Amino acid sequence: MKTVSSPLPALLESFDEAGARRKKPGRKLAFRAAVFGAGLFLWLLFGSDQAANVFSDAAAASTVPAASTVPAASANSPAALTVSAASPPPAASAVSAASANSTTGGTTGEAVLVAQSESTNSEKRSNSSTSESNGGSIDDSKVDSQTNPNADEKKRSLRIISLYAADTEILLRIGARDNLAGISRQETYDGPETEGWKRPPVFSIHDDAEKFIAAAPDYIFLRPMHLATNPRLFETLTKTGVKLWTRQCLKADDLYDFWREIGQIVGRQAETEKMIADFQTGLAALTAGADRPRPGVFLEAIHEEIKTFTPDSIPIWLLTLAGGRNAAFDAKPTRPGLIVAAYGPERLLEKADEIDIYISQLGPMNTTNTETIKNRRIFSVLPAFKSGRVYRAPEELISRPTPSLLQGLKILADIVNQSEGDSAAPPQAE
Repeated sequence: MKTVSSPLPALLESFDEAGARRKKPGRKLAFRAAVFGAGLFLWLLFGSDQAANVFSDAAAASTVPAASTVPAASANSPAALTVSAASPPPAASAVSAASANSTTGGTTGEAVLVAQSESTNSEKRSNSSTSESNGGSIDDSKVDSQTNPNADEKKRSLRIISLYAADTEILLRIGARDNLAGISRQETYDGPETEGWKRPPVFSIHDDAEKFIAAAPDYIFLRPMHLATNPRLFETLTKTGVKLWTRQCLKADDLYDFWREIGQIVGRQAETEKMIADFQTGLAALTAGADRPRPGVFLEAIHEEIKTFTPDSIPIWLLTLAGGRNAAFDAKPTRPGLIVAAYGPERLLEKADEIDIYISQLGPMNTTNTETIKNRRIFSVLPAFKSGRVYRAPEELISRPTPSLLQGLKILADIVNQSEGDSAAPPQAE
């Protein structure tokens, strides 16, 4: 009798692999029994070769191809996160990083969601920063007047509510006072540009949206802190089509760019360049003369906490131009991006011998009266207090980024160059 080898062991192994791919191990025994019975019947009926072919085809049909969609049961597998290099999505790098680091702290799927969320939030923050610094007006404020002759004329008719006195002053100085549909409560500038000017209504960040909307502004000029204080107000206003311009200038090397951006918005570039040229001429005139010994000066920003300004700030730049030597040259900002620096009594006393003059700015940031400053006991050891060289300088003239800094420079120069022992206070210093 001819001996025929049975194909059943190989067939059973093939079906076991197919069942494993389907991840149904609970049905393994019943499945094997059914296969064995059917296989025995076919083998006896058709012979070994035909039976083997039938079972091989069946096994192949039941096998999950490697390139097909991964079943839901393995959705957390790193294989499920493979990204095609040919067309990576925006967050592909974040997905890859999440997949690689998902072995701890949650499933891979959770890590991907976090990574994608962080990537999206980062993009939103970037867009928000652009919108805030440019007021969502990048296209409108940078139209090329050569390709569009009517662009500057259109800009000159824009209605602007200015919530920052520095912005208001610059607009006035470049001849854009008719653009002003509203101003702030802190306005102090009074020059030839304000003669005969009928001042527009006063606005603040505490007014309701209806008041702003009634003025029909195209732009609202404000500071970042205004936006942070009342975000809901400005969100409501932007939905009506109002553009926000929140550009802030804190450092001397940004001064001219700041002015030029305002001039660009209202189509008054030529007037802005003239303003810059006049300012530079004024600086040259006030800083000319023979070099003198530089007295040590502490420039106070906020008295209660003994805060000063960072070395790269506008007030310290002005003090240096005036002939002073910044005693707090090692001051660091309280937060990145700010120009106010906490100094404290201990560090101030360490520099006691270097402080020949003490100047405190006077304004909304520092409302402490002069007598309180002079009578503060810990200051009594400072040479400036012993000699009575304690002065005030107006905040709006030494801190605001406007051409009025020339007046502030004059005040600081008068203070710094005053001879020791001269009891007469420099003009406008008190």
